[in-house]
Amino acid sequence: MSRADDTGPGAEIDALVAAYALDVLEGPERRDVEALLRSSPVLVARLAEFQAAAATWGQGAQVVPPPAMRQRVLAALDDVEQERAPVGGAVGGGLVPERSADEPVAAGAG
Repeated sequence: MSRADDTGPGAEIDALVAAYALDVLEGPERRDVEALLRSSPVLVARLAEFQAAAATWGQGAQVVPPPAMRQRVLAALDDVEQERAPVGGAVGGGLVPERSADEPVAAGAG
């Protein structure tokens, strides 16, 4: 959305209100914008516009991959060299201790 004046003091205030809507202002800048909002219903309406726009950012359209993509990805995996599990010691680079085959699995463990 383009404003009538993208370079004047109004643009700077608009940018500050946008930053306020994104909750990125701190200290004096935040207090200055809050003071402006208390005195300007026009800026309060602009803040609402910015907040409404920001609320939609995480709601992008879901993109369905082409049907052949799964097959291409799986086929490409055939060419990838796999790492071998370590012999003895810990599994997963030392993050998960190895257990013997006859050791019971704790409840909830996989």
